[in-house]
Order: sequence, then structure tokens, then C-alpha cells
Amino acid sequence: MLKILSALFVLGCSPAALAANIYVAPVQGTNISPGESKTLRELIKAEVQSQSNFQLVDVLDQAEFYIQTKVIKFDSYNISMVRWQGNKKVSTGQWRASDSSDLEKQLATAVNEILNSETSSGTAVLFEDKKSLGEQAAEKRSKQNNERVPARRQVLVGFGPAYFNNMNTSQAGIGFQAGYLWSIDDHFDLGLQSDFAISTEHTDAYMLSGRILTNYYFSSNDISPYIGAGFGYGWASVHDSDTNLISDDSAGGFALSLQGGIKFFRTSTVNFAVGGEFTHVFDKSSLGTPGAFLVKVALLY
Repeated sequence: MLKILSALFVLGCSPAALAANIYVAPVQGTNISPGESKTLRELIKAEVQSQSNFQLVDVLDQAEFYIQTKVIKFDSYNISMVRWQGNKKVSTGQWRASDSSDLEKQLATAVNEILNSETSSGTAVLFEDKKSLGEQAAEKRSKQNNERVPARRQVLVGFGPAYFNNMNTSQAGIGFQAGYLWSIDDHFDLGLQSDFAISTEHTDAYMLSGRILTNYYFSSNDISPYIGAGFGYGWASVHDSDTNLISDDSAGGFALSLQGGIKFFRTSTVNFAVGGEFTHVFDKSSLGTPGAFLVKVALLY
């Protein structure tokens, strides 16, 4: 009995027993032939086998971890590698090789770093292409504008209370907003947007504007604060006073808007945002240059 327990103890302490099973997925590539992809996969397997704390397996269902690799070839090679544990991203990284002879060295470095580090606790997935916000930006940089990265398109619909400046109405109104946005990066949106705000005190006091805008997000997380600005055309109608001290008047011209807020569920196909936006028209009525401030909630899909 003592011999059996001793044997089990030795077996349990052996490197093979302690090694974690790992599967190497087929290499994905851009401008890489199927034969080159197979060769790169075999090089990665060989590097994994040289690691004493990991044991290579050929079936994904038997693996505790698995490695995904993508190689993009232009003037140089760009390597993107991720180690997964189920649906959790354990570690990720990017490397560059100057030529094919340097590629093998960089693969060895990549495998060693990816297996012996933890750089991610599970990044949220971005839209239908299953790439995180950070990975989308990194892929765009690695492609060096030789190949375009698709921008995500969204329709924006929002509304909320509106407050007016130099329009002879003191009570809050209601504002409506519609637009079309392109998410070009993990930190930037570009879009077209129109606003309409009308006073609930005087229906002849209202503002209409349309503009091109950009938003900047402070993080690539699922929830992120943002600031933005837009430039376009605005038109405002001023309420005329019952005493005729203020005549029925209007102003129209270039308009500037500034906005800020928080956007939620960024990595989903449907987003929600809350924020505030001020629009100023660079034209004078009898009261001066009009403006409107909108406190909004918005749905983006």
C-alpha cells in the first residue's frame, strides 16, 4: 500500500501531471498561403512543446487553454496572438517581424510571452466580428491603411428637456434629435445629426439645426464617458413680446454645438446614452445670438 501511495505521489508531482493541456488553433492569415499557415501553426506547436508547464493536445475539447494566431503580411509580418481559457481571454499581444527569417524568432517570443503572462481578464466582444474595441484599433494600425477596416454604422434617436437663450422664453421646452453615426475606432465616432427644440411656453420660439459631428470616448470599455463637437447650420425663431417691445424675429447661420455624456453597452449592437448638448447660432436676432441646451437620453442601433 505504501509503495502505491509513493508512486501516485511521484506521478502527481511530475511535470507531465502538472502541465496544462493546450490546443493550437489553425493560423489565420492575410496575404498568407494555406501552406504558410500550416507551417506557422507547426512552428507554434513546436514552441508550445518546449514549455514544461504546458502539454500540447490535438483536440480542442481536451484542452484547458487554446491559442489563436493571426498573421498579416505586407512589407513586414504583423502577428496577433491570444490565449483563451474557455470564453475568457487570458493573455494577448502583438509582434512584428521584418521578414520571413525574423518571423520564426518572433513566433518563439510570442508563444513564450503569451503562455507565461496574463494581460487580459476578458475583454468585451465588439459587435458581430467578435473583436474587442482595442483589437479593432490595433488591427487598423497594423494594416497601415492598405486595407480598410469597416466602420460600424448606427442610427441615433434621442429626446429630452430643452432650455433656450436669447429667444424670449423662460420655461423649458422639449427637444428631439436624430442622426447617423460611424464608429471608426474604439475612441472616435463621426456622424451627421439634426436637432429640433421648441418651447412649451411659446410655440413660436424654436430652434432647428443640422451638423457634422465627432465624439471622443475616454476609454474602450463597455461604459465610457465622452465629449463631442459639431459644426453646421442653425435657424432659430424668437418669440415676439405681447407689448411689441420685441418683434417677431429669427436668426439663421453657422452653428456650433458642444456635448458630453456617458454611453452604455458600447460592445452591443444597441447602445444607450445620456448627456447634454449646447447649440449656438452665429447670427443675431433682435435679442442677440440664440442658443439652446438639450438634456437628452438617446438610443443607438
